[in-house]
Amino acid sequence: MVERCKDAGITILPSAGPVAEMFNGKKIASSTRARDLKEGQYPAAVYVPRADTVERFLAPQSTSATAPSRAPHAILI
Repeated sequence: MVERCKDAGITILPSAGPVAEMFNGKKIASSTRARDLKEGQYPAAVYVPRADTVERFLAPQSTSATAPSRAPHAILI
């Protein structure tokens, strides 16, 4: 199913298959529920639900965005 965030021009699609994210040789996320977010001419970004991440590898950051289509804060590894 294709979703669209009309106000921001973002298209949201289910990822083609399972997604696994690695950092320094450790798996930090694994999901069959990941989504590809496509905005204009930018490369697609992969969204992995927080429940599918290994929390101990993540730390809240003070980074934020003012655009309503963006997450209210960033989680970085």
